[in-house]
Amino acid sequence: MANSVKTKSGGGIGWQGADINTNANWKSWLYFHSEHKKFAFKGWSNLHLLDNSQFETTGVHKGGFGTTIFYKSTQAALEKDKKGGL
Repeated sequence: MANSVKTKSGGGIGWQGADINTNANWKSWLYFHSEHKKFAFKGWSNLHLLDNSQFETTGVHKGGFGTTIFYKSTQAALEKDKKGGL
């Protein structure tokens, strides 16, 4: 089981559920790659380009409990701060 979750996370450092769609902070911080805009996240609009975002999506998973996105710090965030803005 752990291996399948790791594969779906794409190396992500955290996860969020569909409630992220209404969170103003995450709308500003997170860049959604187009291949991850599905299920509960179809209507997501990026407020910034990848280079101006704190985090980027690494994967999406739809399970019986709901839909989850996985994310990691962007390269730009890591260059500003080794912790990637965490």
